[in-house]
This record gives sequence, structure tokens and C-alpha cells, in this order.
Amino acid sequence: YFDVDIMNMHDLTQHKTLASQMVCDFIPNATRTCELSKLEEQNNKTASMVLNAAKSGYYDILAMAANAKGLIDVGRDPERLTRPYVRDQIEFEHEKVRNLKPEDFSLTCPEREDVEPLLQKSLAYEEEFFPEFHKANKHKHVEEFEKMFKKKRYCSVDAETVLKEEYWLNFLRRLNDAHIHDIPDEEEEEEDEEMERPGYEEEEEQEQELTNDEEEGWDGNDRFEAVHHTGGEL
Repeated sequence: YFDVDIMNMHDLTQHKTLASQMVCDFIPNATRTCELSKLEEQNNKTASMVLNAAKSGYYDILAMAANAKGLIDVGRDPERLTRPYVRDQIEFEHEKVRNLKPEDFSLTCPEREDVEPLLQKSLAYEEEFFPEFHKANKHKHVEEFEKMFKKKRYCSVDAETVLKEEYWLNFLRRLNDAHIHDIPDEEEEEEDEEMERPGYEEEEEQEQELTNDEEEGWDGNDRFEAVHHTGGEL
């Protein structure tokens, strides 16, 4: 059997992001990547927030439910009316046009006592795998759980109710008839914003220097030699 190291994703005392924790502490011989990741942490004050941002699955649920109910006339334009397309159009309409958040949909939510077993199981696993961390941070674990419950993070969109609303029925009719929203590429938008940030050029020069140092040590052979793994840390 291989030895297994478990990464505590909540313990970011040494690194700001999970990416840095992974490449610096868990992947062997990733020195240059670790340095680049740390540099990114220093330059991006919101790195941990950005990398941990979650994308709501409500829109995909609504797209699938709408199709199951026959509200998407796929036969009219099968190349356009795909699952990702309908999902993204619903998301853009809800967040950009109506200026609403996912939790503003009608939701189905569990009672507090229904999710208590989840909290207890989570605490038990934390204590088993990270006993010292658990001892010092149990209260934070519970506080974070309660905060997520109040924010309705354990809820799901009530597709049955939402897809009876005249607003969304009308939107889907329009979507069947024609394309509605031109949605900008998120990666391109983020890249443009990043290039406009003060200090961007200097940071690029630093990263290029690290990359050049790494390339100077490359011998031109891009194939790995077969290595017999006898165990040890992954």
C-alpha cells in the first residue's frame, strides 16, 4: 500500500490558497511552481477568496427540470438549445438582468435538526484525522456550519415552483424562439481586469524570471524515465 497524506483544506496558516498548500507541501519537487504560487499569493490579496468561490448549481437544475417538463423545444434548434446554453442563459437573466442571487429563488430547505448528523460526522472526521487542529478550532467549525445554514447553503432550488412562475415561463418561450443574451467570456474578462491592475507588469517580469531559471535547467528530454515506486509520501 502507498502512504497517504491528508490535506487539511481549512488550515491555511502557512499558505493563503489551497493551490499553494498542495504544490508546496504535498507535491514533491515542485519548487518552482511553489515559488510562483507564493508570488501570486503576495500579489493577489483576494487569492483565497477567488480560488474558493463556488458556482451555484441551481441554474443547471433549472435547465434540466425545464427540459424534463418539455419547456425547452430542443427540436427547434438542437445545436443552440443545449444544456450548458440554457443553464448559462438562465443564470445571466437571473443575476445580470434581474440583479438577483441564487438564494433569491424559491428554495427547499432542511430543518436545523435534519442537518445536525452532518455536523457531528464532520466534527468526528476532523477529530480523527487532525486531532490538534480540531481541539483548537472546533468552535470555528461549528460557527462556520451555523453560518452556512443561515445563508441557506444546505438548500436547493425549488424547480417545481420556479418553473410555474410566469416570468420564467415567458423567458423560456422567448429562448425557444431566439437567442437572448450574449454572455461575455469570464476568463477573458478576468484577464483584462488583471492586466489593468497596478503592478501587473512588474509581477509578470518576476514570474518570467522564475520561468526562465527553470527552462535553463531543462536538458531537452521531455520524457520521464520509468521509476519504481516503493512507497513513501505522495
